[in-house]
Amino acid sequence: MSGSPNRGAEVSGSPTLERETRAAREVTARAIRRLDVLQRLLLAATAALAVGGGAVVAWLLAGQVGFAFRPTWIAASVVIFVVTGAISLARVLRERRRRRRATATEHPPTMNRGDGDG
Repeated sequence: MSGSPNRGAEVSGSPTLERETRAAREVTARAIRRLDVLQRLLLAATAALAVGGGAVVAWLLAGQVGFAFRPTWIAASVVIFVVTGAISLARVLRERRRRRRATATEHPPTMNRGDGDG
């Protein structure tokens, strides 16, 4: 395919390839920064919901059982945040395990006998 318009991009060290690589790195870095911001926003929203949920639980318990509001609010908020975090972590770890197994079945490791003596 000598008539290919991107022929110069295939040559190592070409200016076109270097520009494309630099542009790809910039786009990737920008996407990573945006995902980091989104992750922080989601974490903050989760914390806010945990605090709000803890307040509701503390309000219900304070009225019904007679527990003090503030310590119950703190404890309930922490429990709610920890439970949601544990569920999320379990999902992430389960997905990683599933991917690892899928990759292992697609590309099984080769047996290396070491010295080649068969």
